[in-house]
Amino acid sequence: MTTTRFSDPTAFRDLVLPLLTPFEAENNLPLGVLSGVVADPNRFQNVLLAVVHTGSEPSVDNIASVVMRTPPFPVMVAYGESAADPAVVETVIALLQDVYGSDIGGFNLDTRLADAYVNAWVVATGANKRLRMSMRTYRCTRVNSLPTAPGTPRPPTAADAATLRAFVTGFYHDALPEEYDPQRVESYVKRVLTADPAQQGMLLWERDGEVVSMAAYSGPTPHGIRVNAVYTPKEHRKQGYARSCVAELTMRLLAEGRSFCFLFTDLTNPTSNRIYQEIGYEPVSDYVNWDISQVSVPRATEAES
Repeated sequence: MTTTRFSDPTAFRDLVLPLLTPFEAENNLPLGVLSGVVADPNRFQNVLLAVVHTGSEPSVDNIASVVMRTPPFPVMVAYGESAADPAVVETVIALLQDVYGSDIGGFNLDTRLADAYVNAWVVATGANKRLRMSMRTYRCTRVNSLPTAPGTPRPPTAADAATLRAFVTGFYHDALPEEYDPQRVESYVKRVLTADPAQQGMLLWERDGEVVSMAAYSGPTPHGIRVNAVYTPKEHRKQGYARSCVAELTMRLLAEGRSFCFLFTDLTNPTSNRIYQEIGYEPVSDYVNWDISQVSVPRATEAES
């Protein structure tokens, strides 16, 4: 087995796209992250774009695994038929140690790959592992007909910046508390207000002049895009705003010519899993996000919501 790293994200994308697209839903996260790296490579530092292959040069016919990381986020290994083969796993582990030493931020993987990579890393490095989150990947091709919550959808404007900061902060505190950083919130709000709408955007749900819910999207794939950052403040929950906002956003994204919309849910949150299925999202595969640390930490039985 041989590894090849790429400094040109466009060349990397052109090589791996034929391999990842047959499993587009399963690989919507690495595909979407890759599209962001291609669109704005200067935004990312110390990025790893690599393939494991047989032969001296990588080609579509001899690639066994596709590996990515955009620090500080965890390592992603794209799902594929050969990705969990022991020789491939061993080669990836050696590559990660060579590039990052012991600081890889963890693994974010399809559950069919997770045990092989996480356990191999623990054996190779003596690191500790902790489950951050168990997730499910969903795909939607058509939105079901549903009652609409009171209010109207609209895109955000610069005048909404303070509201977006509050909502995005609330989303991080509820869903990704370990990733919360005020600078990250500020950067996200700026991007969502200025981004190319083909790459990233947001829809707000407004009632009586007040924004009551939001849903965002990013990470385009060859035929789809990922819905994310769904949030409703506590005082406005259980009134159907989030369901209506996500349904409307999904309809708009599909109407622009996409075949799919994707999203991830926290498996410990039965409400969100039910609501998204009511909209028309169908489960595809499961993902896990593992924290890898050289310092002993309590192991979580389930991840944060």
